[in-house]
Amino acid sequence: MNRPWHGECFASGTLGARIHFVAAQSEPDVRRAADEIRAWFQANPRAAETLRGIVQWWLMQQRFEEAWHTVELALGQLMEEGVVKRTILPDGGALYSSAAGEKNP
Repeated sequence: MNRPWHGECFASGTLGARIHFVAAQSEPDVRRAADEIRAWFQANPRAAETLRGIVQWWLMQQRFEEAWHTVELALGQLMEEGVVKRTILPDGGALYSSAAGEKNP
């Protein structure tokens, strides 16, 4: 597959050392990152950021939010299976722990 961004711009300057790393990235990883960046720009059309900022802030935030939702669903499933129990804390937060040894109703 011809990728114009893999050309001479990476072969010179400060990015030259990274050409082998960039070329080694899997297509699904690149596609996922492109989709996440596209979604960020669609949600924030006036946004502008450096490469470091996109990696550090945009992608990490999106992945954090995705992980949060996934883990929340997984914990719910594990509670239904009786593997995990949830204790509501005084501040309204929740603490999750093993339900081993708990009596099932």
